[in-house]
Amino acid sequence: FGGGAEDAVLTFARLLRPGPVWGRLGLRARVVPVFVFLWVALRMSVVSVIEVLRWAGLVLRDFSLGHAVPSPVPPILRVVVSGWLRELFTLGVTLDLYGGVPALYVNFVDYDVNAHALGPEHPAALRALRAVDASIGAIARVVARLRERDYDLYVISDHGHLASVPFRRVCGEASVVDLVVTAFGPDRQSRRAPEPPLAAREPLAPLRMPLWPFAPVWQRNLAYLEQRLRERNAVWVGGLCIVPAGPNVNVYLTHTPERVLGEEIEARYPGALTRLSTHPGIGYVLARSAAGPVCYYRGAVHRIPPPPGATGCPLFDRADRATVVLGLEDLLAMPSGGDVILYGHDTTVGCVSYLDERGSHAGPSPAELYPFVAAPAHLAFDFAAVRRPRDLYPLFARYQDQE
Repeated sequence: FGGGAEDAVLTFARLLRPGPVWGRLGLRARVVPVFVFLWVALRMSVVSVIEVLRWAGLVLRDFSLGHAVPSPVPPILRVVVSGWLRELFTLGVTLDLYGGVPALYVNFVDYDVNAHALGPEHPAALRALRAVDASIGAIARVVARLRERDYDLYVISDHGHLASVPFRRVCGEASVVDLVVTAFGPDRQSRRAPEPPLAAREPLAPLRMPLWPFAPVWQRNLAYLEQRLRERNAVWVGGLCIVPAGPNVNVYLTHTPERVLGEEIEARYPGALTRLSTHPGIGYVLARSAAGPVCYYRGAVHRIPPPPGATGCPLFDRADRATVVLGLEDLLAMPSGGDVILYGHDTTVGCVSYLDERGSHAGPSPAELYPFVAAPAHLAFDFAAVRRPRDLYPLFARYQDQE
């Protein structure tokens, strides 16, 4: 994600490539980045070995006790994301600061990855957050040392995290794809023969995980694992394209590339949107009508924006209704948005994730909706007026004007 930067290695300016600041042909341009990389490699190799030994010890302990062994995925994520990448990012930015690179951007994803998998307040996620704080602190100390360079340091959080409940805890082994296909039913205006329900075509047997991770039974379980893994991808079935995406699901009607309004959806699939909105695993159902965007909540239909006063819908009965409405209007104006968008917020069990995650974002809850910007104290800018990301453009455009 280089963001259109002139030069990028992952998300920092350059680590192993010489530039005009360091000298294109000078010895320092070749040697310094190599030594930096070797130091990171040596340090993280030791950390990686420790993590592998720790996981192996847990495997042997649990296997000897007859318990299911821990998955190797969490330690791998810790080493790769919270280890190698973060250290490379931090030292890469530090190197570029000393080299005088005029503008740098780095994205730390450690906490986000752990919060999705384990929950936003899980000890491992909070440890990752503290590690990110340490990296930001290291960069801030370098900026303070280089006062003659007059760097401005910004720390920007683009969203928060909300604890979520996996959809399978609400519906057992049924997937959200099964739910959507069942709620829509056959297309009343299609001339094609109706397809059998997804569950009837692909039965899902109970999955019993083996104790030993290399046991032969894993091979027999792959057929059952495949369906669960496919939930992270788009599924085309019955004239629909269903895309689970964390706490939301985009549903596209595939008979036309054009946007499909609620009136046509109702004609093709009578009552489908109302049925979805009353399901215990779904909070809100968003769609577009000829009169404007609408929100279904527990069988009731609300216009966006709603009329003044109480609505009975927690999405609108909030002090920040104007901000929520603005975000919903932007979402439903996106050409890539689904013809129907499902949200797992404000269900009977809290926030539901359709990707089996314990932490979610991209929704309308206050915990997700409000990011923060830590900016230099001397900066004159009206952050209170910021409503969309593009409202920050004038702030950073100033630096281009100064060049």
